[in-house]
Parts: sequence; C-alpha cells; structure tokens
Amino acid sequence: MNANGGTLPDADIKIADFWMTVYLPHIERNTKASTIHGYKKSGEGHLSATFAGLSLTDYQTHQATRSLTALADRGLGVRTIAHIRSLASGTFRHALRLNRIQIDPWRDLGTRRYTSYSAVVYM
Repeated sequence: MNANGGTLPDADIKIADFWMTVYLPHIERNTKASTIHGYKKSGEGHLSATFAGLSLTDYQTHQATRSLTALADRGLGVRTIAHIRSLASGTFRHALRLNRIQIDPWRDLGTRRYTSYSAVVYM
C-alpha cells in the first residue's frame, strides 16, 4: 500500500518482467559491458527458474534462502552463488528504490556462505 492507501505501482509485475524491462536496461546504462554479460548469464541461467511466475510482492526471504541452498546443492561454488545473490539483491533493491515493493526479501539473508548439502556457514 502507498501513502494514499492504494497498491504500489506495478506491484504485481512478474520478477522476470521487471528484470527484462526495468532492471536490465538500468544496469546496461550504468555498468561495464563485462559486468552486464555476467549479469545476463546469471539472470538467465540461474535466477529465471528461481523467479518463474512470481511477482515482486510474492517473493519472500525464505524463498531466497532455499534458492541459494539449492544452487549450492547443485554444486555451484561459493563465489558463483555470491554473484547470483548480489544480482538478485540488486534487482529487488532497485524495485524498492522505485517504490515497486516495500521490503527487500534479500536484505535479511545476512552475510553467510552457502555450501553444498544445505549447510549454511556464517562468515
């Protein structure tokens, strides 16, 4: 809800649509080409399945935790997972700054390192 009691603008936009139509153009204007390439690779390769069918307001912190743990269980390295987490967090942080959501579900994940077999190691 906004200050006038209405819903946030485009709050029901799908995360994948927000990524393609809002966040990706934003990073293309403000980021190096090599970074954009990595973001596209991570976004299309790992995050698209994580966010499939969900709107910005549907996604919650517990889903983010499960997503990162699943990536570790698939054998992805700590640095790769950190990059994916950073991209996802940046996407939601941008949505927050644009008043599309009121809470960033990735913010409360804290600083932890996801490793295989669903273990979470705090740094």
